[in-house]
Amino acid sequence: MKIATVTQNPFDEVKVDSQFLNEPMLYESKNNFSPGSLYGTREFVVELVRRLHTRDIRMGHQAQEILAQYKAGVKAEARINYEAAKANSSNLYEQEGYAIDYKGERYDGKITVMFEELDVYDPDDPFSGPNIIDLSGDGEGAKIRIDYLNSKQKMKRKTLSAKKNNRFCVYVEEGQESCYQGLQIKSNGLLAAAGNDALEISVNQGNKFMREVSVNGTLSVYQEPASKAFFIKSSKQKKAFNFKFGPLVKEKRKASKLKDYLGGCDYSDGNYDENALRFDLNEVQALVDFYNQNCK
Repeated sequence: MKIATVTQNPFDEVKVDSQFLNEPMLYESKNNFSPGSLYGTREFVVELVRRLHTRDIRMGHQAQEILAQYKAGVKAEARINYEAAKANSSNLYEQEGYAIDYKGERYDGKITVMFEELDVYDPDDPFSGPNIIDLSGDGEGAKIRIDYLNSKQKMKRKTLSAKKNNRFCVYVEEGQESCYQGLQIKSNGLLAAAGNDALEISVNQGNKFMREVSVNGTLSVYQEPASKAFFIKSSKQKKAFNFKFGPLVKEKRKASKLKDYLGGCDYSDGNYDENALRFDLNEVQALVDFYNQNCK
């Protein structure tokens, strides 16, 4: 049974119409019925119930039903937002594939990896944070989780780190795979100064799983899933090269860093288009072709 109709204007004035009232009940409230505030909505309903009680209208259980319906609606909306955020991210959630550790052992199962942090939480898990995997301070894309059946057909869970040159692949279409390699990223300078002894602060260094774009024995191309930025990895270098530098690093310094990484082979001739090298695959492929033809 409908007890009352309640409205609130932008000036916090509340109007209550009810068949049990001779005339509308008007009052001002500091509380608001707001989809964004469960606490404020609860206080609004509690205040409303108390005021109706003063008019001999008893509706305690109805108020609880209203709050329960509101909470259910908020949770349902949060779940929709959470699933949408997952679908729109570069993260992989329990995707079929396999992982090969640095010892050569293979694990077939469902792979989960966080390449980027979600800005929403899982409403069904109050203890969850933005990351469903404890990255232990290593950052996004540094570890993967794989759930697999062992030789005794028991479900097991294993975590593999990008630090140890582990590799994994997920099945994207029938007969096709998308593979990721654990790489150590070469640090670049944020601060620039004259001379080789300039103070530099490293940027985007560390170990991450990168998507394989083109892999060969000389100069391979990888892509960071979240940023879509490209990286290169020379077979003669331990670390992958990050085309991104800090805003104060001069163009000639960037070109010099790339030349050093390529073993003294000067691709850019002193010029360095950072944005093109980071996001234009054609530009990166041109660099690889030049290297393979002139720098071996």
